[in-house]
Amino acid sequence: MITLYFFVYSFIGWIYESTICSFLKYRRFVNRGFLNGPYCPIYGVGAVVGISLYKDMGHLEIFILSMITSTILEYITGYVLEKTFKRKWWDYSKQPLNLHGYICLMATVVFGIANVALITLVHPNIVLYFESFNGNLSILVIGLITVIFLDTIHSVQTHFSLIETYKLSHDYFKEKKNHMRNAISALIR
Repeated sequence: MITLYFFVYSFIGWIYESTICSFLKYRRFVNRGFLNGPYCPIYGVGAVVGISLYKDMGHLEIFILSMITSTILEYITGYVLEKTFKRKWWDYSKQPLNLHGYICLMATVVFGIANVALITLVHPNIVLYFESFNGNLSILVIGLITVIFLDTIHSVQTHFSLIETYKLSHDYFKEKKNHMRNAISALIR
């Protein structure tokens, strides 16, 4: 069941990112995730960690601990994505109390509040929903794992291809700029 929860919360995170966050920043729908499909795995991981570790805790404990774990997860994910793909998927550098633009106090508090709501209100209903199936959901899980696996491979290849294209075009224009500079210098002499 934990795998299904991962996909549900990855999808909910994608909806949040692609609608609310996109409309606030761009005034239109934007797929803000690393992957092409309708899921943001960072939300799935954060939710699964929260429901696994904090399910029997009080609201204040959930709030504080989930702020810490969510912030660590967001920092590590942002850092790894940027260092690997030479691109930032989010940037809090204009927000007060941020660290390298990967995390900020506002997002930390939002994740704390969201985790309290998730663990105490949303997740119990998700559990009831999946329990109502009375059947084996393993085929669905295998299908979802396959889809996200293939999407990850495709997305990684695409991002590395874009990086290589950028490098080639950058080198080309640098060469042309140097060539023009040399030609102008030769004319002036």
